[in-house]
Amino acid sequence: MNLAPIDVRFVGEHLAISLLPYHIETKKYNITVLEGFDFDGASIPRVFWSVIGCPFGGLHMVGAFIHDALYASNALSKEECDNVFYELMLANGVDERVAKTMYRAVSMFGHGAYSDTGTKEELRKYKKIVKAVKNDGY
Repeated sequence: MNLAPIDVRFVGEHLAISLLPYHIETKKYNITVLEGFDFDGASIPRVFWSVIGCPFGGLHMVGAFIHDALYASNALSKEECDNVFYELMLANGVDERVAKTMYRAVSMFGHGAYSDTGTKEELRKYKKIVKAVKNDGY
């Protein structure tokens, strides 16, 4: 399954802004990110770009976008955000070994990027996250 691409405008070498709302359903969640969310792509060290891809390219981009939005919104726990990232990479055709490597990297090193300060409403307003709602039956 290929996930719908994200419509973005680049506002710098390392920053993009979503131009339209983006909605996705995972196994457990309905997630909507409003237009105007800014993100810096996947955090991939340059030395690995030839193997994994660049921050804004490749099959991991949708997963990275949603993962950044979830981290910024504090709508889910860090572990849940990381699990969604992994699920979306696999759903979009990222090689399982690459997806596991990227998942382990955010699990181990993503604590500084996960927002755990402020109220959820403040964070949603700032980062323009609408919701991450658990699907029925889970």
